[in-house]
Amino acid sequence: MQKTRTQPRLRDMSRAATRHALLLAGISLSIACGGSASSTGGTTPVAHAEVARRQAEPIDYLPADSFIVAQLNLNRLRSSPYISFVDQWLELLRRSAAQSGTDAQSTYERILSIYRGADSVFVGVAAFEEGAGSRISQGGEHAPPRMVLVLHGSFAEGELEGFLRDPPGRDHENNRVETRDGHLVVQAGRRDNVRVLLADANTVVLAVDMGIEEALAVANGAEPQLRPDGPMRALASQSGLGEHVLDVSVLATPEARRALAERAAGSGDSTLMAAFAETLEHVTAYVALADGIQIGARIQTSNRLSAVAITQQINQKLEQTANQPALMLMGLAEPVRSARAHVDGTASVIELSMDDGQARALLERIGGLVNMLLAPSQSDPQPINTPSQF
Repeated sequence: MQKTRTQPRLRDMSRAATRHALLLAGISLSIACGGSASSTGGTTPVAHAEVARRQAEPIDYLPADSFIVAQLNLNRLRSSPYISFVDQWLELLRRSAAQSGTDAQSTYERILSIYRGADSVFVGVAAFEEGAGSRISQGGEHAPPRMVLVLHGSFAEGELEGFLRDPPGRDHENNRVETRDGHLVVQAGRRDNVRVLLADANTVVLAVDMGIEEALAVANGAEPQLRPDGPMRALASQSGLGEHVLDVSVLATPEARRALAERAAGSGDSTLMAAFAETLEHVTAYVALADGIQIGARIQTSNRLSAVAITQQINQKLEQTANQPALMLMGLAEPVRSARAHVDGTASVIELSMDDGQARALLERIGGLVNMLLAPSQSDPQPINTPSQF
């Protein structure tokens, strides 16, 4: 009887998961800017490459005052030995969409097509505005992040424009679509803080709580927003941005330090946070998939004493975390228990590694959860074996 009561919930979760699939790029575009092309933009094709005076790189569109820059390298994901697990999850999504009806199946196919064409997703988070640090430190209402997301790839002619003008879903009829300086711009109807720019036929820029004018200027030949000679871009380059499946760089701006100091002042366990606030210079991190899963981070401080204190605190936290039931259930307890931070000059370096067997066991457990949520409701969840085709 329990199984019978659970099935409607599974079907509801399945439909919801289909609409908000695991495909980050397609979801971001669908949520942010979908809707019909019934506004001022009409259906006149938009000029792309011929308008631009210079070919901008995706990273050029990130905010000038970014203090966090990240890149998800989808090509490295697809070439990893674990892409078959992603294929299995996508196959489950396809089956769920097919069972949910024609609209859901069409939505899935369109988002999947975007995923297939995408090769990278860049994210830049702008520095905190005045007063944002205090709101974050108090643990109450968080200051909304000002950020830009850039999706880049190789797409069929007109595919991105068609997606933006007439996206999947039914919640976008109030979008405002227009052509500005030769480029398609979408103002999200139900999210007035989200704007989307079709920078060229293969690049979409999504801005949250930021204007789109700067990105539009870059698309038309202006100098990069995130300047090549600036500290944030230099840090991202030095840390190997794009060399792994996921790379993240964080620059300790004065605003970020203030936010950390305020949070440390209100925290009962403030040793680690206080050390961060006073001496942090930058943080770089990565996730690699090659004969296992490798996760690493480097916390650069201004002096060795701070690096030692941070390293000690991190190792204590790792030991405590390893005993959590959720990690034990997912098979992560041993990798976390064996992970260690060590001091390298004035930096604290953390490394966590899973061998191939541990990595596959983890991904199989994740796949089991996905299978349970998305498998066809009229049959028991079954293992999915499908060749890599996505």
